[in-house]
Amino acid sequence: MKLSIVFLSCLVVLAVLLAVSEAKKPRGPCRVENCKKCIRSGKKCKKCNAGFELGKPIKRKKSKKCVAVLDTAVEDAAAEAAEVKAAEALAAAREAAAREAAAAAAREAAARDAAAAAAREAAAREAAAAAAREAAAREAAAAAAREAAAKYMKTSDGQLCSAAGRTQLTSQSDCQAAAASLGITWAHAWNGPNDFPGCLHANDGRDMAYWNLSPSPAGYANNPRYAAICGAASEDCQASGEAYSGTTAVTKSGKTCQNWAAQSPHSHTRGEGGGYMSYWNNRGESPAEALNYCRDPDGTGELWCYTTDSNKRWEACTVPTCA
Repeated sequence: MKLSIVFLSCLVVLAVLLAVSEAKKPRGPCRVENCKKCIRSGKKCKKCNAGFELGKPIKRKKSKKCVAVLDTAVEDAAAEAAEVKAAEALAAAREAAAREAAAAAAREAAARDAAAAAAREAAAREAAAAAAREAAAREAAAAAAREAAAKYMKTSDGQLCSAAGRTQLTSQSDCQAAAASLGITWAHAWNGPNDFPGCLHANDGRDMAYWNLSPSPAGYANNPRYAAICGAASEDCQASGEAYSGTTAVTKSGKTCQNWAAQSPHSHTRGEGGGYMSYWNNRGESPAEALNYCRDPDGTGELWCYTTDSNKRWEACTVPTCA
């Protein structure tokens, strides 16, 4: 306890000695402008002149300057105005940035919409072009079908070409071409005397085309499941009966003609080995080559033929006169 009292006493004595020593130092001139009273060193002001005050502390240290009271207010107002202006500038910058971002987003959306519209337009053009191509293909197919129909046709089952007003094909190559055009599978040629004449479609489950090579086929459609494959529509005309070499093979009442080389259903003497060979020789045509076309071997001036109707032996044919 005694030691503490002694220590404190020493500290008090030391402080008194320092104060006396400081008081004995000479006071320096006051170097602070507008200062009424400086500290002894003269570097800091303790009291400013009237109309002045110590400036604001700098980093928690007292200011060394005396500033006019009015100047402080102006500085504060200027500082506040600068802060307001800076805040306004910052707000304006943010608003401008927001506007630019919105404009960029709008431009991007417009670009996307334009790209989508261009894609839709391109798709529409392609669809239109595809539709046009499809229509052109359909028209081409229809034209091909019309052309094929104009050149070749198939009769109903059990019917010859003459019954349909079409020409009978005269060669195996024509028969093959017609079958290909009509989409019928070609089978082969065969020799069938007294069988269905010419080019035929066997519609009896085979669904194929055949050519009868026989010089003496039947003069009528002897199979109800066979259909004749024919050429173009007949444009026959006659100058005179004996000179006629066309392919009309139906009578004026629509009966199918019997083949000249056939002896059924009617036997006759106008065929091979008969009494009318001079007629065929003068024409340069045999009865077999004449098939069942209307002719005038008797020189009557009227075209006629034996019919495939057992109840009608023969009948005249109607062939227009050539212009």
